[in-house]
Amino acid sequence: MISALVPVKNLSASKSRLSKVLSPGQREKLSAFMLQRVLQVLQETGRFDSIFVVTKDMRVAQIGQNYDAEVIWEPEPADENLALGYATAICHSRGVETLLVLPADIPLLQDQDLGVMLRGMTQQPKVALCPSKEGWGTNALLRTPPDAIPVRFGPDSFSLHLREAQTKKIPCEVHRLPRVAFDIDTPEDLFALKQTGEYPRPVAEFLQGISL
Repeated sequence: MISALVPVKNLSASKSRLSKVLSPGQREKLSAFMLQRVLQVLQETGRFDSIFVVTKDMRVAQIGQNYDAEVIWEPEPADENLALGYATAICHSRGVETLLVLPADIPLLQDQDLGVMLRGMTQQPKVALCPSKEGWGTNALLRTPPDAIPVRFGPDSFSLHLREAQTKKIPCEVHRLPRVAFDIDTPEDLFALKQTGEYPRPVAEFLQGISL
């Protein structure tokens, strides 16, 4: 069984680094839109037996359910790695053999990217990573089995995940996928997205309503 897991913080408190160019309502709307975009691609690709969202936000849960995602409620205290470790254990207990962790803020994600990440993951154990555009973060973490390595999101997570795989002598592939690597955190990211013009129609239509 192959599944995807998307961790999502509270929408109302998301993307604070965009506060110079977007109002709180716009930031919340942007975060909700990007989450919907990611879930839509995961649902439509047909590559996954199930989709999970881990969150403590009721609105996120409602969005997830609209895309047939199962909601895993984030435990307290709030911590991304704790929440992902908890969700990973639940997924594993449900029979998930391969688990892809993706962020909710990669609006350029496409089916081809998922195909690359999933290639060859029948081998066990195995890990695949996609770094963020800066090179130090992790924008996709694929593990077979789901607990092959622990999650190490946060500062320098890419090298930490790579080191975990090397320490455990688990084969690890690195995929440098520009669409997966491109997350939206800063005004510069949003401006770059608008300038590229290389985005699906739903993204284009959304961006038309945001002035920078």
